[in-house]
Amino acid sequence: MAVGSGLGTSASRVIDADGRLVTPGFFDPHTHIDAQIAWDPTATPLGWHGVTSAVMGNCGITFAPCRPGGESKLADMMEAVEEVSARIILSALPWDWEGYDEYLESVDRMPKAINVGGMVGHSAVRAYAMGIEESLDPERAPTRAELDLMRELVDNALRGGALGFSTTRTLRHTLPDGRPVPGSFAGKEELLHLCEPLRARSRGVIEVSARLWDKEDYGQWRSRFEYEMGLMTALSRSTGRTVTFSLFNHKDRAEIYRAILDRTADEVATGASLRPQVAARRVGELIGLGQNVPFEGEAWDRLRELRFDERLAALENADVRQRLIESPAGGDSTPTARGLYYLGSDSANYEYGVHDSLEAQAKTAGETPAETFIRYCRGTRGRAVWVREFLNQLVDGIERSITDPNSILGLGDAGAHVGGICDSSLPSYVLKHWVRDRRVLSLAEGVKRLTRDPATLFGQEDRGVLRAGSYADVNIIDLDALDLIVPEYKDILPGGDGMWIQKSRGYELTLVNGRVFMEAGEFTGEVAGRTLRAS
Repeated sequence: MAVGSGLGTSASRVIDADGRLVTPGFFDPHTHIDAQIAWDPTATPLGWHGVTSAVMGNCGITFAPCRPGGESKLADMMEAVEEVSARIILSALPWDWEGYDEYLESVDRMPKAINVGGMVGHSAVRAYAMGIEESLDPERAPTRAELDLMRELVDNALRGGALGFSTTRTLRHTLPDGRPVPGSFAGKEELLHLCEPLRARSRGVIEVSARLWDKEDYGQWRSRFEYEMGLMTALSRSTGRTVTFSLFNHKDRAEIYRAILDRTADEVATGASLRPQVAARRVGELIGLGQNVPFEGEAWDRLRELRFDERLAALENADVRQRLIESPAGGDSTPTARGLYYLGSDSANYEYGVHDSLEAQAKTAGETPAETFIRYCRGTRGRAVWVREFLNQLVDGIERSITDPNSILGLGDAGAHVGGICDSSLPSYVLKHWVRDRRVLSLAEGVKRLTRDPATLFGQEDRGVLRAGSYADVNIIDLDALDLIVPEYKDILPGGDGMWIQKSRGYELTLVNGRVFMEAGEFTGEVAGRTLRAS
């Protein structure tokens, strides 16, 4: 990239950005596109939201290292934890690697419209060294030889350019049989041993999905909080590396997120490097005619068996509608409607309140919630979407978290939970809501938090900034027109499977490494993305 006036006339294209917001490309620190990037060069829907660089390998779940014959175990693990089909993973990935360094070389060969880098995951490392069954045993500590092999696997990944090491400790990350994934019960000694190569090489991030939000711990959250925060602080102090970890709020335990932010500030003040990753809006399951139809009963089950266009057609049949209305809970669909909030059918309304619930909509119209759901779906041709929130319900908590000086904006989870959520539009939401509409963040601070902060965290000093000599990852945005369109469920995955996607308005151009890959919301076909490596 060159910056300044008088740059010459040799450009293949001149873009007039007068009156537009010009930013570095956005850097997404928390994705699970490890498999998706093999068949989708734009990592849908990241391309619609200005993301030009993304980090894979979060939460300890990766596809390398992988012993020959171990592919299905790692695919099953990703499906169980991140809800990405193992069938698609096994068929779409080339599996032409064993070590994580070879995995990154395979990513090099994949056509990419965005830049991607990855961390090596604890679960794969442990399964490789101990065998999958032994690695799952909560009472089984690794031998010295197994610890040394795991450390060597992590070091090999760093030599190959891995951006760091990730691990999960939450008991919500389980295999199909309900057992927590490998590494969930790892002790302090094991984690310190595995993170030693990061200290020795003075590079890499430690990412932790900490056990801070498991409901079974709510009654004793203080002791769990002390242990997890103490462990992450010890990892940072012993390695000299930054530990980043997921942080949400929850309406049932508001004190937890506050305690975490306060403890983080105390530890940072005395030399530790802790960066909680926070989400910029409420998190919930998307509900609509295309996916997650909310009502139960035989008539609704029959509707769910149909394709989307067939569902729409069925709703035009008066007899079908009557059976649906009478089906849920003996004709009373009110309990299902509590906690379902209307996002809209065009522009997404994430500032919903109690008056936007399906229950409230039905009461206003003098209908049952099932009748209202059907009416909205018919009137919008199936574009109406509701959300059932389950995390980050406290808006004041979100504001405090995103403005905390130690936090990193992230947790969009692109590539994961594709049948339930679609939060990878968070960069657009930050600019629209927290910068333009609410002015909680200044424009400069909002852009910095989406670009420079996460890029620097992962050692990418020439990304996330517009300066001479840096990589030309650039967004050109009409900030006044910036908007998020309501998510829609589309059958676009290999084999005809579906996922929630979300488009935007206001992005005029997005460049990756100097090439325009998105223009007016359309993919241009340019695949100039590169594999990000730590250096």
